[in-house]
Amino acid sequence: MRHTISIGFVVFLVSFTAFGPAFAATPTSLQEKLAENGFALGTEAQAITDYRLDDQVYLDSRHFILPDNSSRSYLVTLDKKCHGLYANKLFLRTRTRYQLVPRDVVRPQHQGRNLDRCEVVSIHQLVPR
Repeated sequence: MRHTISIGFVVFLVSFTAFGPAFAATPTSLQEKLAENGFALGTEAQAITDYRLDDQVYLDSRHFILPDNSSRSYLVTLDKKCHGLYANKLFLRTRTRYQLVPRDVVRPQHQGRNLDRCEVVSIHQLVPR
């Protein structure tokens, strides 16, 4: 019995040591999440013109990165936690054609159901690192 426990413990230690980096702490601050994606926060933008919604990058339940067709990327901040933002299809309800501006609405959809209604609070241009 004593051998079984010590062998099990050794196996645990070896696996923890080998895979420890895989369990490293995930980025917690918005700046860390942006840096992990190769960006730093830039100036506030009034709108995103000609955006590529299919290429959006989820950061957390209130933030995502949205590129445009001219190789710029933007941080979109929502008014609240938007359930279903991760790994779901997004629909935007915009007030201006081909532009996303503050107060426009983001609606994640999953299996044909709208999961939440979230308003865009701010947009910031991102600077490549």
